[in-house]
Amino acid sequence: MVRWGKVEVPELEQIPLVPGTKAPVSGHGLLAFGTTLHRPTGLRLTAYQSDYNDRGRWQEFYLTPPPGEDWRVEVIVSTPVSLRSRIIDHFGLTVGEVLPRQTERDLARQLLRSEGETHECATAMPAYGDPPARWTAERRDAAVLMLFWAMECYLGDRFHGDPAGPFPSTLIFAPTGVPEELHGTFRHPVWRPGQ
Repeated sequence: MVRWGKVEVPELEQIPLVPGTKAPVSGHGLLAFGTTLHRPTGLRLTAYQSDYNDRGRWQEFYLTPPPGEDWRVEVIVSTPVSLRSRIIDHFGLTVGEVLPRQTERDLARQLLRSEGETHECATAMPAYGDPPARWTAERRDAAVLMLFWAMECYLGDRFHGDPAGPFPSTLIFAPTGVPEELHGTFRHPVWRPGQ
């Protein structure tokens, strides 16, 4: 079970990265974030960073199946509009306006708590050489929940220990590799119970 702000989420378990564990693909490095397990489905989400993403412009994950199935999906999530750009728009600032660091952090916290973040998952393709995943609505919902958890854990790291979430965030889930009937825009499923 994970504790997400004031809410306990029994469906999720956070498994720390074992030191020395290597990514299954050369040129990919697993991140210290570790693996998130969705207990009801057995799906696992593990953060990694590829050589192609050396500046962290998006977040990369392996989605792996429960025991008995043999596939691996590479999932990519981006935040199409930066938090800084949203602060500028939301508070009527100009692009060149310099804010003191603490003021910008306070505005970012305020914006995250009132509106959340918007993420976009545009890719969930089988890893090279792996068969496609068997997608269902239940598996999609599990993946969406784990992605919200992972993205907010990264936000917590970015704010150096400030409490992270749950925020009233949105995930646009329309990835290549997932049947269109499972695409959609999802509000954070844990945010409302945390209020």
